[in-house]
Amino acid sequence: MAAHDTPASPSTRRYERGSPLRDGGRPEQVFQLQAEGLPSGFPPLRSLDNPGLRTNLPAQVSSFIGREAELAAVRRLVERSRLVTLTGAGGAGKTRLALQVAAGLVDGSGDGVWFADLAPLGGPDLVAVTVADVLGVRREPGRPVLDTLVEAVGGRRLLVLLDNCEHVIGACAKLADALLRGCPNLALLATSREPLGIDGEWVYRVPSLGVPADGDDAGAIRASEAVRLLEDRAAAQGVPLAEDEEAAGVAGRICRRLDGIPLAIELAAARLRGMPAAELEARLDQRFALLTGGSRAALPRQQTLRAMVEWSWELLNPAERAVLARLAVFTEEATLPRAWALAAAARLLQQAGGYAIAGDYCQEALAIARAVGDDYLVADLLQIRAWVLLSLGQTDAALPLIESGLRLARRLGEFHLTGRLLSARSFALDVGGSPTGAARDAAESLRLFRQAGDRLEVVAMLGNLGTIELSTDDLDAARGHLAEALDIVRALNDRSGIVYGTFNLGLAEYLGGSPDAAEALFAESLDLARRAQMRSGTAYALIGLALACHGEADLGWSARLHGAADQALADLGHTLEPLEGRLADLDRQRLRAAMGVESFEAEYAAGHTLDLASVLAALGRQDAAAEQARMAHEAEQGMQAQRAAQRPGALAGGLDAAVSGEAASVLTPRELDVLKLVAQGLGNKEIAARLVLSEHTVHRHLANILRKLDLSSRAAAAAWGVRTGRA
Repeated sequence: MAAHDTPASPSTRRYERGSPLRDGGRPEQVFQLQAEGLPSGFPPLRSLDNPGLRTNLPAQVSSFIGREAELAAVRRLVERSRLVTLTGAGGAGKTRLALQVAAGLVDGSGDGVWFADLAPLGGPDLVAVTVADVLGVRREPGRPVLDTLVEAVGGRRLLVLLDNCEHVIGACAKLADALLRGCPNLALLATSREPLGIDGEWVYRVPSLGVPADGDDAGAIRASEAVRLLEDRAAAQGVPLAEDEEAAGVAGRICRRLDGIPLAIELAAARLRGMPAAELEARLDQRFALLTGGSRAALPRQQTLRAMVEWSWELLNPAERAVLARLAVFTEEATLPRAWALAAAARLLQQAGGYAIAGDYCQEALAIARAVGDDYLVADLLQIRAWVLLSLGQTDAALPLIESGLRLARRLGEFHLTGRLLSARSFALDVGGSPTGAARDAAESLRLFRQAGDRLEVVAMLGNLGTIELSTDDLDAARGHLAEALDIVRALNDRSGIVYGTFNLGLAEYLGGSPDAAEALFAESLDLARRAQMRSGTAYALIGLALACHGEADLGWSARLHGAADQALADLGHTLEPLEGRLADLDRQRLRAAMGVESFEAEYAAGHTLDLASVLAALGRQDAAAEQARMAHEAEQGMQAQRAAQRPGALAGGLDAAVSGEAASVLTPRELDVLKLVAQGLGNKEIAARLVLSEHTVHRHLANILRKLDLSSRAAAAAWGVRTGRA
């Protein structure tokens, strides 16, 4: 017991020094009650400065106020999960709550409770290094720190508190995933503005402190957590608040206007050194200029309210900033305009990967939309919420929402909304292993989008339907849908769409047994992806080129391309889609069998450092060699035709006779586009710029034109186009 609780009798034993107990900031003189029949032996005190306890948790210099319900809730989560993340707004008290929970778990058992402060880190590379230093793990030269850390922790029983993960969230997620998978007895407690987003994570959103309601009496005001914190911190500044009812009312209004945010309340308490509470309340409209008196020992972002908000803003990506700017204009609660704004924000966040916040916005907007009876908005929100769940891999949870949304959309006669919900169900069925149902929904969604005149959605559904058809070996249908999608994105000058459109159509050509056509499309995809710095598109194009290589001379080259593609995917932390992954695995097995394992692995490893420009240059050299051989062959054929024409009785008009209207009909629309520009005297570089193609692809199209029309030169193609009216 503490000194102020000591009874007069029976006897007590006094410990020789004061101990800062785990839920208090100041040292206490502790006594042990001694009486006949009571045990006299006790374990060491759970004090953070007890050398018998294995921990580096920092001792607290101020008292912990309230939060009894939150403490109990987080402790229960820690008992049931190996990863618990405390999220919440800046200044909500995540770190202090986590430290309080962690201190309660320091009991001398296991290998300890350890605190890793990530707030000062300037970059993600330091996360694993910091945790290794905290746990006393020595780094090994030439070996990744994370690998060393996982091995060193092994089976030790630890709780590690990762504090302030938000600015290095990706590295923290990677560290946490590796530790949880490789260290079966380790548990993690993290604090962050957003979840880590890995398997096994339990998220607890830390609320603001409870504030008194308007109209509460003085007793209720002083009992609220926020006012208790304000009074405690004001007393620490040497300016205790008055105890009358008027002073209580002022304190309650200050805490309400500060939304119960602990950091803001502590900054307000520091301001009371220089102004009365009533004046502080009156000036809170200028809170960013007013609340600037934080501890000099704190991080800069915790010293002023403005710095804390600016830090939060800097953590947002462009899409999230756009969402915040839209929502900031709504100051009222539970209005239909607010629900529409939340829906728009949720859609943006879902597309940008902010799934947790998008889900929260959907739930709030759904409650408003259902209350006012806006069935269209309800169906739209169900569709957005379903896509959030599908993005998180929760297909079973998404399907009931989609069905509910479809019933509403069909009843309303909303074609476009029905199409979007069918698109979501198609995706869910495809992931769930029902390609027939997925193709049916995709085709119906495509029909509705055509009816609505939405070209962007038409392109998306053509791509989705074509991909499903590829997986079911319906290659002719897939070619048609993917070619149409590519034509539309070319017309829209959608460079990202062209990168993926050329890859998808190339995959269809590869599966259909046309490796030359496939290679041309994959090469175009690679060239555009490289110039647009689309790393995922680059990786897929490399996989396509690896697949399309054929013939014994190409085996080593194909192995190198596989290595380059896998390295690009590893750098992104991505894996291939199922169809592409299966094809790549089968092709690597073929290469190992043909080359031998050792030879394949050597070429594959060499591909890890393959330069993209050299890949395109090599493709160009292959094309040039093939073109020279073709032109030499056609020149010989031309000489033979000329000699035959000089014989008596030979027919005149050789070129016109050789190229008929039937031959012209075999040119594709894109080849006709190239032919027209050739006839205008443009070179390959100018044609590529005009048609948004790569020079490599233009060269391929021209070679196909000459082959199909049985012509021997660029000039002959131009002349033929002018003479026949095709150009």
